[in-house]
Amino acid sequence: MKAPLHIKNLKTIEEMKEVQQLEKKTWGHDDYTPTHQTITVVKNGGIMLGGYVADELVAFQYSFPGFINGHVYLCSHMLAVDDRFRGRGFGKQLKLAQKDLALKNGFKMITWTYVPLEAVNGNLNIGSLRAVCNKYIENCYGEMEGKLNKGLDSDRFKAEWYLDSKHVQNNPSYKDFKKHQICTIVENEEGLPLIDSIKLNQLSEIAEDEAIIVPVPMYFQEMKKSNMELAKDWRLKTRQLFQTLFAEDYVVVDTEKNASELVFHYILVKNDQVNVDFY
Repeated sequence: MKAPLHIKNLKTIEEMKEVQQLEKKTWGHDDYTPTHQTITVVKNGGIMLGGYVADELVAFQYSFPGFINGHVYLCSHMLAVDDRFRGRGFGKQLKLAQKDLALKNGFKMITWTYVPLEAVNGNLNIGSLRAVCNKYIENCYGEMEGKLNKGLDSDRFKAEWYLDSKHVQNNPSYKDFKKHQICTIVENEEGLPLIDSIKLNQLSEIAEDEAIIVPVPMYFQEMKKSNMELAKDWRLKTRQLFQTLFAEDYVVVDTEKNASELVFHYILVKNDQVNVDFY
């Protein structure tokens, strides 16, 4: 039987040093967060959660307060899980612990950025946790050298998790909406998916109570290793798709996947179909 994850609310400088070592190990770069910053944040309303197996720190989640349009929220800046413990649901456990502590501390919304082309992250953030997204940030962090980000512009979704909304509390499914595909996917000679065509001119024909699905690769990191030019093509074409759809008042609200397919789908509906009061 695999050892369970034990989650702690971290507070000490020694614990911040543990987190720093795991941060270095996870992203493989020298641009890590200084401990004087993390200890200051947790002493002033921020949250650092550590996930332990036995006595070893194997995961962490770091967040701090933000403010917009008269609302205080929690900005969830980093979440990392040691490679040896991936696939065991530790990321979701940390996010749910974060949600409970955020509500206890008076936060009603948590926001974070993530790579929209990473299907695993999309399924967790949108499909499982029920965050929503209507903001696409082009090259959010500039050029990045870490092993997971090197070689591409750092485009990000800004996910927003409205903790006490009907969308989160009632967990509605959008999978039964009539769905429209506005791009065509084919396989290349390597057996990898590529976007063959985009049909944004169809948007005017889609009813207000219908949905649009947008594909992303199931295994984007593997695609980057084998065909970086194809990965760049996905980045540019999905950037165009999401920026256009968000400008037309669509919101990413759900996901769907089929194990036999090479792509994963985001489901988007019009803003007035979503039970969320956006900040």
